[in-house]
Amino acid sequence: TAYGTLGAIRVSYRGNVEISNVDIINFKEFGIVMHNGESATAFATGNSIHDSTITNSGAYVGVYSTGDARGSIDITSQDGLKIYNNIIKVDRPNGDNGNCIDGVEGYIKNMKVYNNVLYKKHYPGKTWDFSIEIWSWLGGNEIYNNTITGSIDIVHAVKGSSTYSVWVHDNTIGQPTLMNTEDTRGFMLEEYSGDGRGHLDDLILERNNIKNVAAGININTANSGCYITNLRVSYNIFEGIGQSSTNYKGWGVVSSFGAGNIASGGNVSIWNNVFKAADVSATQMWGIDLFNVNGPVSIKNNIIIGFEYGPVYDSAGSETSSLVIQNNIFYNNGNSNTPRAISSGTVSNNFVSNPLLTSDFNLQQGSPAIDKGLNVGLTTDHYGNNVPYNTATDIGAYEYR
Repeated sequence: TAYGTLGAIRVSYRGNVEISNVDIINFKEFGIVMHNGESATAFATGNSIHDSTITNSGAYVGVYSTGDARGSIDITSQDGLKIYNNIIKVDRPNGDNGNCIDGVEGYIKNMKVYNNVLYKKHYPGKTWDFSIEIWSWLGGNEIYNNTITGSIDIVHAVKGSSTYSVWVHDNTIGQPTLMNTEDTRGFMLEEYSGDGRGHLDDLILERNNIKNVAAGININTANSGCYITNLRVSYNIFEGIGQSSTNYKGWGVVSSFGAGNIASGGNVSIWNNVFKAADVSATQMWGIDLFNVNGPVSIKNNIIIGFEYGPVYDSAGSETSSLVIQNNIFYNNGNSNTPRAISSGTVSNNFVSNPLLTSDFNLQQGSPAIDKGLNVGLTTDHYGNNVPYNTATDIGAYEYR
């Protein structure tokens, strides 16, 4: 009977388990569970899930009485887990869709998630839009080359002994079409100091395509005492940002909370991205919010197009003298294409001009973005081409060739 059996495969406190070439359909709460308790000190190692199909086998938590799993793949306390070459789809008849990959409590390190197709049907107001939701990333995690319908939720991330906490790159993320709801995102980044999850550190979001969402990046600093340190957002394309018919609801980057929840830290770098508001009758808000961090923030070499309230906005009045907004192109934005509510820091050498983009956001011949960027130390563009190609770095996600 469809949804009559709790789950398909449970692996508890075991390592070196390989699950491959299975077809899991219509289980009540989960497809595959790999749990090793909820510990930041004891991990299962050597596990993998690959070349499998999981369909409609993950329920939203709280729908059923047991409530201990909500993912098609549900994981805790794993080191080196590999999830690859899978097709995971959650589109249940009553809409109680769990996440494709879930790790609430989490404690995950050195995980690789790659070459998967993940699809979660989103029902606004009924469930979150998360396709991947994991708490407590403990270093060395990588998500790449996936096609993801839904968002990626990252709650508390530290690098541990690795060089990064989570490196998310070369994915397609978002919705098939633009919806009229503000709870669709590309990335949700969360931190809660009260339960010990107060850090978003050494996180890299790079070379992704994010499309048809209300918020490209939604940062949630739920209370004081949180930290955002060494966050880099580079060479991504954020397209179709907004809502289909409600005005003033689209944001490239937005913070969910106000000035009372300013995060400590800094070294936040937003470099060489394209942020483009949706081409619909509804107006969208702003391109980049400074999201309440009181340390150094660098916004360089971006192209920001079509946001009614302005290209950059300090929604909480939290900017410092270490804010730098330089060598960006602002086009067809409100506030006369000028950053809004910025009272300190460096704002210079930004251009107001049509960037002359192709349909895939490359630069056309004669674009004012060519050779007008700053060398920020990055070596490859959105396509993996070398940077710079000619004598100087270009503005935007591609180097003109």
